[in-house]
Amino acid sequence: GATEAPITTAATSSTMATTKAPITSETAHGQPCPSAYDPFKTNYIAGEQITIKCFIFQCRDAEHEMYCNIAVWDDSLSAQNNRSKEMWMDAWDRLSACVPTQGELMEEEAANASDAWDCLA
Repeated sequence: GATEAPITTAATSSTMATTKAPITSETAHGQPCPSAYDPFKTNYIAGEQITIKCFIFQCRDAEHEMYCNIAVWDDSLSAQNNRSKEMWMDAWDRLSACVPTQGELMEEEAANASDAWDCLA
């Protein structure tokens, strides 16, 4: 009788294949990118870093934290603070360019949506 491989073997072999490519001197010309900005995330904290179009941005400080979590401006925010629009625009501090990791590129390819990595196009 022929023996069939259990289903679990196939599942584990596919997950084992996701290994990170080693960083070579060719790819080390930039800092690796943190995770892409997620407009649906509402718990960004001061000092947290994200990536937008291959640039690293950092949520400024506790005063700006609330604004790091607002993806789209709403005029009702002005009622809380007359500086709110300015603070919202300044919430993320642009730090430097970065290089997406192989894993991030694979995620992007799979999702085929976000423009976080469109600097590579």
